[in-house]
Amino acid sequence: MLTDIMLSRTIGPVGRGIYAMIITTNLLLIGLLIFGMGYAPTYFLAKKKASLKEVHSAVVISVGILSLITAILFLFFQGLFGRTVSVAVRRNLFFIVVLMPLGFYKQCWFSVMIGLNKVIDLGKANVLFAIIALASMAIFLVGLKLGLFGSLLAVFISDSLIVLVMLLRIAAIGGWGFTLRTRLLREMAVFGGIAHLGNIAVQLYQRLVIYILGAMASMAQVGYYTLAMNIAEKQLTILNPIITASNYRIIGDEKGPAEVLLAKVIRFSSTILLFACLMIIPASRWIIRLLYGKAFEPAAIPLMILMPGVAIHGLSCIFALYFSGQLGKPIITMKIAFFCLFVSLPICWFLTRSFLLPGAAVSTTIIYCIAFLPLVHLFAKKSRIKPTQYFLLSLNELKQASFKISLFLHAEKLR
Repeated sequence: MLTDIMLSRTIGPVGRGIYAMIITTNLLLIGLLIFGMGYAPTYFLAKKKASLKEVHSAVVISVGILSLITAILFLFFQGLFGRTVSVAVRRNLFFIVVLMPLGFYKQCWFSVMIGLNKVIDLGKANVLFAIIALASMAIFLVGLKLGLFGSLLAVFISDSLIVLVMLLRIAAIGGWGFTLRTRLLREMAVFGGIAHLGNIAVQLYQRLVIYILGAMASMAQVGYYTLAMNIAEKQLTILNPIITASNYRIIGDEKGPAEVLLAKVIRFSSTILLFACLMIIPASRWIIRLLYGKAFEPAAIPLMILMPGVAIHGLSCIFALYFSGQLGKPIITMKIAFFCLFVSLPICWFLTRSFLLPGAAVSTTIIYCIAFLPLVHLFAKKSRIKPTQYFLLSLNELKQASFKISLFLHAEKLR
């Protein structure tokens, strides 16, 4: 959040729009072409189908191959972007290309660590990575005053340092070295590939609206939308400790206990997200004016619209983990994702063209809701757990939670 505030206040709405377009393009390319390697390591390690050294070796090989293929395809097809978007992309082509291998490895590394159930390590790593990103942005934006170029250079420097830390941690755990198992690489590619087909659709319908908005409006509008989305997605960070700690068990436990655990995670998560929406939506305009300045006030309305949509999307990701990880049937989420992609094109185009910035936010929330409903229905059908068991905490559970929190705070005070 601090990094985003510093960035926005320094380079303004237009600069933020261009920055967001570059980072979005990079993430979209990685998301489209990572071919399931951001998920397969978790499955193969959690199910104990291969050792850390074998999985990490497959990851390194995949990152090299995928980065080369992605760079070539992007350079070949970059002309397909709209005029406004193409100018911004071409001027910053270097950063898009050099950030690709770093982005590929980062996603794979998190997948590896979740598969190893290294929850504490992930918590420490996230704190360290946030500090590195904030320090880099402060040096190049505030210290050296390099503007938009400085913000992109800061991302490259911080990502390079982060990947170095990741490699050192893998070495410390015992995964350093190189063990080539072509069969394992093939199995990971096949399994991850099926899951990734659905992920391709998700990546497209999540980011499609940014390009449509950039083509129909301006980079300033993109800046407002991405700022609203960035704040809305912050509510999901509250859930990260719960989700990260439970991922390993939802995938690796027996079906019955995994379903009970997932129901508990959904129940607590939906309650937390409801409170987050109730607090942030009424205060949206005040939050943006206070943190980002009056220049970004137009982001308040899309923020109000995106808050519930992003909350629903967060719950969808938890449900999707059950089908892909526990049941080993990523084809279920793949079909839902492609259906959402199919309906998202006309929805995004019509609403963004008709209402510009608010329309873009409404279209995103609608699509997230469309993706959520079939996941809930299928989970209730396959698990036989009633929806009342995984939506919203009961009054008694809230009392128990508040009592435990008060006991903890009292104990800390006495200590």
